[in-house]
Amino acid sequence: MPTITLSMTRLKESGATEDEIKSMIDRIGMSVESTDKESITIEFTPNRMDLMDTTGMIRALKLFSGKRRPKDKEYTLKQDPALRINVDRTISKTMPQISGIVVRNIDLSGSKADDLIAFTEKLSATFGRKRRKMSVGLHDLDMVKGEVTYAAETHGSMVPLGATSSQDYTTIVNTHEKGIEFGALLDKKRYPVLKAGETTIALIPILNSDTTKVTSRTRNLFIDITGTYPAINQAARMIACSMIDAGADVYPCIVSKRKDQPTPDMSVRIINLRRSDVERTLGIEIDDERIMALAGRMGYVTAKYGRSIMVMIPQYRADVISSQDIVEDIAISYGYENIKPQPVFGNSIGKQEEINEFVEKLSLLLIGMGFTESMGMYITTEKDEFESMGENFDEKKSVVLANSKSGSILRSSLMPSVLATISASAHDPMPQNIFEAGHVFSVRDTKVYEIMMACFASCGPKADFASIKSHLVGLLKPLGNPDISFKDSSSERMIKGRQAKVYVNNKEIGVIGEVNPMVLNNFKIEEPVSIAEINIGSLMAAL
Repeated sequence: MPTITLSMTRLKESGATEDEIKSMIDRIGMSVESTDKESITIEFTPNRMDLMDTTGMIRALKLFSGKRRPKDKEYTLKQDPALRINVDRTISKTMPQISGIVVRNIDLSGSKADDLIAFTEKLSATFGRKRRKMSVGLHDLDMVKGEVTYAAETHGSMVPLGATSSQDYTTIVNTHEKGIEFGALLDKKRYPVLKAGETTIALIPILNSDTTKVTSRTRNLFIDITGTYPAINQAARMIACSMIDAGADVYPCIVSKRKDQPTPDMSVRIINLRRSDVERTLGIEIDDERIMALAGRMGYVTAKYGRSIMVMIPQYRADVISSQDIVEDIAISYGYENIKPQPVFGNSIGKQEEINEFVEKLSLLLIGMGFTESMGMYITTEKDEFESMGENFDEKKSVVLANSKSGSILRSSLMPSVLATISASAHDPMPQNIFEAGHVFSVRDTKVYEIMMACFASCGPKADFASIKSHLVGLLKPLGNPDISFKDSSSERMIKGRQAKVYVNNKEIGVIGEVNPMVLNNFKIEEPVSIAEINIGSLMAAL
C-alpha cells in the first residue's frame, strides 16, 4: 500500500492529541506506520484521495471528532472567473483536456507549501495513474504574465523547475529526471505545453517552469489540471475544497475550446438513502436521526426526504459512487467494533451437490483404472474447438465472448481439451491414458446451457474401439450394473465404422470411438487415440 507523510504539528490544529489523531486515523480505515514529534506516516487507502492532503486530513479529524459540522454550500467558488485558458487546436491526445483554478490570499508559510506540493504529486501519481490519466501543476499566479494558452508545439524551450537556464523540450525530456520518468507519455512529435504570453510555464505532464515556481512566500496560485475527463474535474474539485478549507479565495477559470466553459464543475451530487439499506447491510437497528448524525461525522450534509434520507456528496469525495459507499462510511462512523456478530439461523445443512459427488466418484474410478486427470480452460477459440476437430463453426450453437483476450468462445466439448493435453505430452512414454471432467456450454433456442461432461482417452499403438469400449464398460459396471448398449454414430471427429453412441438403460449418454487421423494430424499426435465422452447428467438420470 502507498504511504504518505503528514505534519503532526499541523494535524494537531484539529484540536486532537497525538493519541487521538492516531486512533481516529485507524478508525477511518488507515494504518499508522510511524510517528515522531514532527510527522506521521500513514498507509492510506487509495479511495480516499482527499486524505493525502494535510488540510483534508485536518478536515476529516474535525468532522469525525464532532468539532466541526458539514454545511450546505460550504465549498462555493467566487463567481467571477479569474483567468481564461485558451486551448489550441494543435493539442495532442496525450493530455487532451484541461481544467484550472485560481487561488488568492493563500498562506503557504512554514511547511504548508511543501505539504501542498507533496499532495499534488501524490494525487498525480495515484489518482492520476502516474500522470497517464491526470497531472497537476502549481504556479505562482503573480508570475503568470500574458494570456494563458494550452497548445502542442514541435519545438521550444523553457527554464525547468530548479534550473537557472533555458533548455529545449527535447533536452528536458531526454536528460531531466522528470523527463526520463514521464517522457514515454509523449509522442515526441508535438509537446503539450502551457504558455503565458510567449513564455512556456509547463511542459505537460513532465514538469513546470522555474519562472512560476511556488514558494512559502507565494500568496496567489494558478493551478492547472490536465488529462482526461472526468478525472481532471474530480481532482480540481478536491484541490479547490482544500484551498477553501485553508482559508483562501478560490476562483474558477474559463476554458476556451469549442465554447467557453467555467471549470471546475462544483455541483453537488445527491444520493437518496433508505434506513433499511443501512440496517440490512450492517445488521443493526437504527433510526434516521442517528444515521444522519453518523453521516455528518464523515462530511455528508443530510436532510429528510419523505421516507428516504437525502445525502449530499462533498465535492472532495471522488470515491462515492452509490448508496453502498455511504453505508460503508456510516459503518466506519458507527464503529465496526460496535457491530456485534450474530448467529446465522436456518433449517438446512450445506452439502456437496449430488452431481459433483457423482463426478468425484467417476474420477476415482478412472484414476483406479490408470487414467491421469487433466484440467483445461473454459475459454477457447473457434480454431481449437471446431477447425482442429474437422468441423465447421456454428455461431448460433456456441457461446461467443465479446471482449475476452484469451479466447473467443466457451468450450462446447471436452474432446479438444483432452486431445490438446495428449499433444502437449507427446514426448512422454506411451501409452497415455488421460481424462477430464468439467462443464461445457451450448446454445439451444437462444438459451445458454451449462452441462457437466466427462471425457477419457487412450493414446498408443494398441488404442482402438475395443480398448476404449472395455474402459467404458469397466467404468459403468460398478454404478449398479446397468444395461449398456451401442448404436451407430456418424461424427466427423472419429473414424467411420469405428464409433458408436452409448446407451445406458436405453438412454443415450455419450459417444465413443477412434479419433479421425485428420484430427490427430491437426493436433500433431502421431499415435492412434480412442476416446469416450459422456454426459454426466444424462448418465445419472439413466441409472
